Amino acid sequence: MLINWRALKNRMSPRAEFLGKLRCNIGTRSLWERHRGLILATAAVVSLQSVLIVWLILQRSRLKRAERSLRDSEERMSLAAEAANLGMWVWDVGRDEVWTTNKGRALFGFAPDTRLDNAALISRVHPEDRAARDLAIRRAIETQGKYAMEYRVLLPDGTQRWIDARGHCIDVGDPKGTRLLGVSMDVTAQKEAQDRFRLVVEASPNGIVLVNARGHIVLVNACVEKLFGYGREELIGQGIELLVPERFRGEYPANGAGFHAESAARAIGAGLELFARRKDGTEFPVEIGSSPIQSQGTQVLNVIVDISERKQAEAEALQHREEIAYLSRVAIMGEMAGSLAHELNQPLGAIVTNAGAGLRFLERDSLSGEKLRELLQDIAADGRRASDVIRTVKGMGRKEEGTRQLLDLNDVIAELVRLTRSDALVHDCTVLTWLHPAVPKVEANLVQLQEVFLNLILNAFEASKEVPRVRRRVIIRTERDGDGAIRASVRDFGTGLPADKPERVFDRFFSTKREGMGIGLFIARAIVVAHGGTLYAENAEGGGAHFWLRLPASKEIGV
Repeated sequence: MLINWRALKNRMSPRAEFLGKLRCNIGTRSLWERHRGLILATAAVVSLQSVLIVWLILQRSRLKRAERSLRDSEERMSLAAEAANLGMWVWDVGRDEVWTTNKGRALFGFAPDTRLDNAALISRVHPEDRAARDLAIRRAIETQGKYAMEYRVLLPDGTQRWIDARGHCIDVGDPKGTRLLGVSMDVTAQKEAQDRFRLVVEASPNGIVLVNARGHIVLVNACVEKLFGYGREELIGQGIELLVPERFRGEYPANGAGFHAESAARAIGAGLELFARRKDGTEFPVEIGSSPIQSQGTQVLNVIVDISERKQAEAEALQHREEIAYLSRVAIMGEMAGSLAHELNQPLGAIVTNAGAGLRFLERDSLSGEKLRELLQDIAADGRRASDVIRTVKGMGRKEEGTRQLLDLNDVIAELVRLTRSDALVHDCTVLTWLHPAVPKVEANLVQLQEVFLNLILNAFEASKEVPRVRRRVIIRTERDGDGAIRASVRDFGTGLPADKPERVFDRFFSTKREGMGIGLFIARAIVVAHGGTLYAENAEGGGAHFWLRLPASKEIGV
């Protein structure tokens, strides 16, 4: 059956036609046109969520990096603290919670899993130190400042330990969020060392003064109180100049570090004796030894020795030596009596002879002016010769020895050879002199130098008595010994020195002569040493003894 749609369409009602057109229009509109607002809103929400997700991912990454950096930092700090033997700790004051490293727990004897608070720590502090520690911590919290002190802790097993604690406050913005951050260190060994040091210092028989870099006294011992008359509390904190006489402060050693070894050495080298001053103003001689100590800054440890008794003993010994030397010279003069008499008889006899000849010429009335002049010149020369002998003998017999002067060693030896001529004749001994013509002068005491050579020459005569006459010779020699010294020797061909120890002849009271006192050569060596020289002896090749004397040449120009 065929349907005529055109005819049917024409027969449709207007309403049906409207509905048909509407259905046609709806079928042709897009989804975007129908839901634009909803789509836009949904897209915005999704974009915002994506941004938030990305931001959260980034924040989480940063947080992980920060946590990793914090852990690394804490590990490094813990390693550094462990290496330095330190215990790190943090006290949250508001919550009363204490965090510390394992080293910090070990210092106080706590197990790793023990909960810590301030009361737990206080329980381990020595009862005598609790109040001071608590006061120091409260002051740091109140002032938001630093905290530092040393105190003792008592461990459960009874062990006592010294702790050096240092810290400072951290303000986290909350009034109740104050935290105290710091480190603790075991200083027991250092404290014990300090205690031992104080015991040693206190037990020292010498005065000990510890001075800081500013020249202030920080420690003294009981001996210092006894030496200087000050109480310990009067000295601590005072400048070291308090113990130094004013007249010496410019010479030594109050230069910021107190008694200083180099300054004291310079003073001694300059011939200055070091003195200290007591509380009552009196002074006394001292010896000072100084040593720097690197502990909490440079400090100088000074050991002060009162040498008053030593100085007195040295003065008495010097006087005793002078007495012995005087007696030795008197004894030598007794031994030389024959020589001295001979030396005086010769010029005196010549004077008498010349005077007698003059008188006879006058009686004959045959004394011319020229003859009288010759007689008077001979008498004057013999008088001077006798005067020289008397002056030499008088100088040797004088108790005081006078000062040093520039001397020609050759002249001294020549004079003594002349004085001992009669002794040489008595011992039938020949004296030979080999004197260097250009030896420099020496700075010495004439009487003492004469005493030395007299001892050597007379001993050489005595040593030659037991040998045949043909061997009785004494050789005296002078020569240069380098640029700065003169060497002289006295050599005999006698019985010689003790074979085992030739140097024994210089010992006090040792003598190879039956009637000898045993002090002549001892004094001779002491004199030479006091002049900066040396005197030694040896057995000479071919027999006899050889004495060598070495003296420094004078440094004065033109001598």
